[in-house]
Amino acid sequence: MTIPFPDGQRIFRLAYSSRAAAGLQRREVVTLAAQSETKNRRNGVSGVLISSKDTFLQWLEGPADDVCALMARITADPRHRDISVLSAGWMPTRRFPGWPMRLAEPPVQDDSLPGAVLGPRGGALDVDQAMIAFEHAAHGHRRRMRRDLNGGGTPVSLAEQLVRCGSDSLPNLPPPARKDLRTRAQLVDEVCAAFAKGWQDEVWSTAEIAVGLGHLNCLWQRLGRSPLPLRDQGSVAIVVPPGNFEILGAVVKADLLRAAGMSVQLVLEGDIEATLATLSRTDPASIVIAGPRVGLASDADRTAELAHRIKARIPDRPVHVGGRAGGALCDWPARLGFRRDATGPLPASDVEWLALSVMAWMARDGRSLA
Repeated sequence: MTIPFPDGQRIFRLAYSSRAAAGLQRREVVTLAAQSETKNRRNGVSGVLISSKDTFLQWLEGPADDVCALMARITADPRHRDISVLSAGWMPTRRFPGWPMRLAEPPVQDDSLPGAVLGPRGGALDVDQAMIAFEHAAHGHRRRMRRDLNGGGTPVSLAEQLVRCGSDSLPNLPPPARKDLRTRAQLVDEVCAAFAKGWQDEVWSTAEIAVGLGHLNCLWQRLGRSPLPLRDQGSVAIVVPPGNFEILGAVVKADLLRAAGMSVQLVLEGDIEATLATLSRTDPASIVIAGPRVGLASDADRTAELAHRIKARIPDRPVHVGGRAGGALCDWPARLGFRRDATGPLPASDVEWLALSVMAWMARDGRSLA
């Protein structure tokens, strides 16, 4: 396992799974998480620990030397066994800022998901199930941090202003959303959810929602678009289904993924055959279909049809369906990066973690590795 140092991405992310040692009690897991929180805060490491029965899933993020040194200690800890690295790579920002180490519940009531990640004893690990578990934890993180969005009122009040105002009197976004791209994407999700509820409750008509979405798009554009990365970390095509009304989600995803170092192509064609021809010609590493976040008209049906056609025409490319059911906008860089950097899984005992930590420290400190 090697750790290249891409320009401008200094947050190292590592996710692993393990089984708890026989007889480890829940109270001991709580104590372990509390001890980790104290140490991680001191070393600038953040993340989440998901515990269920005898299974652990953990997401670590921070300086590469500190994360690798922590993995050396975890690998030697007798409370863990069968430790496997699921994904390791770089991110432009933290996914769990403010959480030095949070003990999180699994995403289903019967605690079955983390166990399903490991499968039968000795069986293969399921990286996709792990990704779902971490997304559930990220959702909990966003709910706890939601107060950061309220500097300019609630998302519902902002949605009301966007529907009622004129194009020459647009409201300001809250200061945290103006300063931070990820926070701004989270606010877009919240406002679109308010639009969807207002439409379902017949508070606003389709035409009024269209005006509100147009104004929200204007606010996004005013704050500037993400430039193309200097060194791309993978290619992604974001496809707007022909005839779909909503395109803001595609624009937000494009900016988030470019800021994360990915090369992004936005595909806006007039019909499905033209869309398939463009995708076949450009051959992206991943394809994301921008589904509806509000859910007007038949956008969901067109999205599902396009996903089916793309999978049939280009079966060797991963196809991800966005929209409200596809998860939060701000999570797309972490979602695609996790999948891109999936390691196999890799037995943690096969990695010289202390040597990697020293190399990472020297690289961060500007020292020669020769």
